[in-house]
Amino acid sequence: MLTATDAAKQQVETILSERPGKVFRVSIKGGGCSGFKYGFDLTDPEDDDLVVSEGIVTDPFSGMYLDNAILNFTDSVFSHTFVLENPDAKTTCGCGESFGI
Repeated sequence: MLTATDAAKQQVETILSERPGKVFRVSIKGGGCSGFKYGFDLTDPEDDDLVVSEGIVTDPFSGMYLDNAILNFTDSVFSHTFVLENPDAKTTCGCGESFGI
């Protein structure tokens, strides 16, 4: 199952405090030069959601490909972003936007 670091959980909590009733959705979508792309969205909860942590969900299809992945949030001088560390990704593209399994 996808897991989230404390930094990711805290950032999601901050974001969702301004968007009551929404969840932070981590998903996989077809696309990119390596086959799949990660998606991060604020959405309404769905009945078949897999709950990762309070306010963080994924769908069953994405959950299959995120089984060993870790959601992290990095905060540096030049970048504030969510990052997925997925040890099951076999290939990645040069820009880091897509991956293959």
